Amino acid sequence: MEEPGGSEVSFSPSWRRDALRRLRRLRRRISSDPLLARLLPGDGSPTSRRSVVVVRGPMPKGKPATDWRRQVWPDMFSHFSFWKRIVGILITVAVILLLTWITLYPPKLPQLEPCPDDWLYYRKKCYYHSDSRSPADWNSSQEACSNYGASLAVIGNHQELNFIMYRIRITDFWIGLRRKGNKFFWVNGESFDTNLFHVNITNDGDCVHIDSAFISTRKCSSRRNWLCTIGQFNPKTSSY
Repeated sequence: MEEPGGSEVSFSPSWRRDALRRLRRLRRRISSDPLLARLLPGDGSPTSRRSVVVVRGPMPKGKPATDWRRQVWPDMFSHFSFWKRIVGILITVAVILLLTWITLYPPKLPQLEPCPDDWLYYRKKCYYHSDSRSPADWNSSQEACSNYGASLAVIGNHQELNFIMYRIRITDFWIGLRRKGNKFFWVNGESFDTNLFHVNITNDGDCVHIDSAFISTRKCSSRRNWLCTIGQFNPKTSSY
């Protein structure tokens, strides 16, 4: 090295060694600092054109800042994927348990048919007429209807009477009306409304039957077909 006056200046070996040691210490100090380390050529310097991402917030103790910044986003995505898998597994298990429960204990669906098999439905009532090959007396007919959870037919209005007389294809059958003294009563205990229809009273019986277009009394011991009615079908009381 030359001085301004043109004379050379020589450095002693010990000075050079001290200068090298200072440079090494300075480089180690810069390398240990995460921000200063990016100023080194090839590691974040302007010549390498790398962008610096600053992550706000406290830096974990005992962990280099550079490693912490590099692992923040990957860690967040790994945690999200983990919990996403957990939620998927829980949903799958819940669906399997639900299907198993439905298979073992199927829900009881409401009865879609308003009446049991072989019964007729009209205005919230079910009707069943006996086979013409099995006639019975009035008491036995009522007992047969009771086995279905029903009774001999109780007629409540003119529409129901027309349905029974003109749409049910049987003739000469018992209904649930019987005379006691001078009055008629239905099998359910209700008194008979004489405005509903006229009963031809004969001298040979107290039980009422329908024969074509006539409603008359006959001996309760005589054997005839019979008609049952039920307001709401109850399977528990049926003999099926």
